[in-house]
Amino acid sequence: MSGTGRAGCFIWLLLLAAVVMVLVKVVPVKMKTSQFYDAMEEQAQFGSIKGDKSIQNELFQKAQDLQLPLKKEDIIVHRDGSNVFVEAHYTIRIEFPGYTYTWKEDPRVVRPLFAV
Repeated sequence: MSGTGRAGCFIWLLLLAAVVMVLVKVVPVKMKTSQFYDAMEEQAQFGSIKGDKSIQNELFQKAQDLQLPLKKEDIIVHRDGSNVFVEAHYTIRIEFPGYTYTWKEDPRVVRPLFAV
């Protein structure tokens, strides 16, 4: 009977270590993707005064700053008569011992164009 408490404690420590490892790997990726999405929203708000290439270039620079695996072609900016659309398509590989998770991102922002 004296070893049962230690085994339970060991299992909980292993579980805690696994949760901490996942958080250490996933939280930074989530923060980077959220910051990039915020940048997409910000750039789309200036769609009335910035060209598509300018928005694409600034978002590509932001992706580089955040060390996100995007190519310039992965950032798509286009317009219809009244809206600007900003999209990005990319994946991030998160390495775990014995497993690689592929985090797929396809953020899309639509903002109305206002006459300036």
